[in-house]
Amino acid sequence: MLLRVTTGLLCVLSATGAHGETPTLIHVDPVGGVYTQSWLIDDEIFYAAGIRTATVIGDGKLGDFKGTLYVDCGTPENSKWLSVEDLYLDASAVPRAAIVGIRKALCDQP
Repeated sequence: MLLRVTTGLLCVLSATGAHGETPTLIHVDPVGGVYTQSWLIDDEIFYAAGIRTATVIGDGKLGDFKGTLYVDCGTPENSKWLSVEDLYLDASAVPRAAIVGIRKALCDQP
């Protein structure tokens, strides 16, 4: 019985582990002096018909941000935030240049 529980636990842990890739830097926003705010994407998922999702990460002088962005490559106005973690910044803090970079990184794929 203990062996079954342990094996089941190991399967769950391996299924939920990180995929081992580092986040991709998309945009660095200067915020004064030597300070910057970096915007990165991670956990990109490519669906059929130009639909993508990615975790957007903000890190730097302005504070932390993490949210999941749904990107519709064919119809940009259908793109939206699926979730935003309750950190220091909200989705309105993500600059337009970062959104443009995210769309380019996710939608310019073969």
